[in-house]
Amino acid sequence: MGLFDTVELCDDVHLPEYPEGITPAEDVDWQTKGIDRPTMTTFRITADGRLLEEE
Repeated sequence: MGLFDTVELCDDVHLPEYPEGITPAEDVDWQTKGIDRPTMTTFRITADGRLLEEE
């Protein structure tokens, strides 16, 4: 088992290829190992596409 980062979506984020009727901000836990080196950090994606690191 390795380290990963968590990615949260703001409520108004729309994912064009995501199934209708499911809100990705509420219904899915997102994890990634693709942002630099994973360090168990939480990131947030805003509706305008910015990636913010939670402090």
